[in-house]
Amino acid sequence: MSAAMTAGGRVDVVIPAYNASRFIVAALRSVVAQAPHVASVIVVDDGSTDDTALLVKAFAADCPEGLIRCITQPNAGTAAARNTGLGLAQAEFVALLDADDIWKPGKLTAQLERFDHPAFPNLGVVYCDYDLMTEDGQPLPNCGFRLNRRIRGNVERRLLRANLIAGSASAVLIRRSCLDQVGLFDPSLICAEDWDLWLRLAGTYAYDYAAEEMVTLRRHSSSWQNNRRQMVSSEMLFVNKLHKLGKARWFHYVRLERQLVCEGIDAASLRGFADCDPAFRRIFYGWAMRACAAAFRVGYRLRDLARWVGRSIRTRRSQK
Repeated sequence: MSAAMTAGGRVDVVIPAYNASRFIVAALRSVVAQAPHVASVIVVDDGSTDDTALLVKAFAADCPEGLIRCITQPNAGTAAARNTGLGLAQAEFVALLDADDIWKPGKLTAQLERFDHPAFPNLGVVYCDYDLMTEDGQPLPNCGFRLNRRIRGNVERRLLRANLIAGSASAVLIRRSCLDQVGLFDPSLICAEDWDLWLRLAGTYAYDYAAEEMVTLRRHSSSWQNNRRQMVSSEMLFVNKLHKLGKARWFHYVRLERQLVCEGIDAASLRGFADCDPAFRRIFYGWAMRACAAAFRVGYRLRDLARWVGRSIRTRRSQK
């Protein structure tokens, strides 16, 4: 047993890393600062071609023996890397941290407090709020999605509508035994793998929320969020999965159709579409989805026209 384990750490931290040499040390520092709650840190180097693994091992050499492990594997994607780490986790709780994000001091303390004094029976997940930074670490206004602090308790029905739990898996603390019941991340879902797991957990366990902004998420050009085609493809596979389980609702299909129209993508051209359930595929060639697609196209054209008119008016005013 390592010195970290004998100190009474309750959380194993899993960090998937791919070509993260610019950020991994900052991530590790933010985890070590969570002492004494950390039992071990499992970094999974997912086929990096830079010196990520060397930096992790150098950092580990200055920490208590056994605290930080670096596992290397061929590149298989974030979900598979997380699953490798989760398969090695043995502590009472597991926390995930993307290699380019950082935790703020007190993050695990606030979340463990919710577990130690649960407001809901069968509590399995505690998530927290977050803020954003640029690739260079500068504060970034969060102009997008904001968490709803009322998403607590039995959240399965609300989670069916959207991924309302966290802006990143970096904000979630999970009781490890819950994963034994519902399984790990689905590696086929490149961008929606977290939504899928949160929904499976919500089918059995309660959620709670630590309102503080305890995680800083990094937004940069190499983030998955910027690959729109990958995101649409992944959400399609996720909706197909809901469809086969009988949990898909009309808004799942309509939202997916809107994304296809917005990005100018034919569903049949997406990775995995041919392997989707035949009934699911027929939905996107039926009259209802064709009507939705036509309406979205008209809406986007009117939006573009309004923007063009606005730009023309501003240009003429500036020339006077």
